[in-house]
Amino acid sequence: KIKALEIIVSESRFMTKKLTAVIFCTLFCLFSTFLRAQCENDNGGFEDGTNNYVFQSGSLVDTNSANALAGTASASLPTPSALVATSGYVINPGDVLHFSLYEKTLGNTGDIEIAIAYFNGSSNLQGVDNFLIPADGLNNYKQSDYTSTAPPGTAFFQIQIVNNTDGAVFLDNLCLGFVTEICGNGIDDDGDGSIDE
Repeated sequence: KIKALEIIVSESRFMTKKLTAVIFCTLFCLFSTFLRAQCENDNGGFEDGTNNYVFQSGSLVDTNSANALAGTASASLPTPSALVATSGYVINPGDVLHFSLYEKTLGNTGDIEIAIAYFNGSSNLQGVDNFLIPADGLNNYKQSDYTSTAPPGTAFFQIQIVNNTDGAVFLDNLCLGFVTEICGNGIDDDGDGSIDE
């Protein structure tokens, strides 16, 4: 009876340690997911004008709050080929970038093109990830999310957004962050060789 009791106590202690480890891992994952949601860039809503961006080929900061998702400003790409680019951000090879934005299109054909361009320390291109958002002409904001991994030799990156539609495009709430591990999806999100840790 005493031996059986010792086994029960031992198993109970083991289960307590296991439960503690599960709780710790869950809290860590939740904290990591919270960190993932943080934006590393400033002026994602364009309230500070052109700060941290390059506007070309007719693009501009629109201060008509009716065109913004939130706040008082948005980026307007009124004509085809209008371009908005972020300033350069430091990133290490193998880092996983998370990029999200809200966009609305007034045109019905074509795409918004997003290019995440990676450069080395001498500003030589190391690689580009391209994404297309089809125009829908609905004049309603919708969110798009992308992930991209920095290739070998990368020192910094820049995101370029081009209007290739037949109407105006508005952008708001751009967010750049670095992906950490996401809870319970069975994927090595942050590329550290461990799943869900």
